[in-house]
Amino acid sequence: MNVQSEAEWGDKVIPLLAKDLKESFPGIKGFSERNIKYMRRFAREYPGFEIGQQAVAQITWSHNILLLQKVKDPTQRLRYAEQAVENGRSRNMMVVHIERKLFEAQ
Repeated sequence: MNVQSEAEWGDKVIPLLAKDLKESFPGIKGFSERNIKYMRRFAREYPGFEIGQQAVAQITWSHNILLLQKVKDPTQRLRYAEQAVENGRSRNMMVVHIERKLFEAQ
């Protein structure tokens, strides 16, 4: 059952989901409303995602959030992720490369 598709306007599905996940998994962090929204966006941006195949699976969650926030084009986003994996780039170094638009220069 897709709770979101059956929800009425104003049902606040994400806050309820965040609360339920936190209660169901008290020892696990990362179920804030904000993080769930990022998870949802991640799933939309990478619909055919399979763990271990794409570069986005090999970088940290904070790298991925940065890419979702700063890089609109999916092709460019994937290229920055690939470069991060290939060169072992930190999140801070990725910020520098995005701000300097190094992908566009190549």
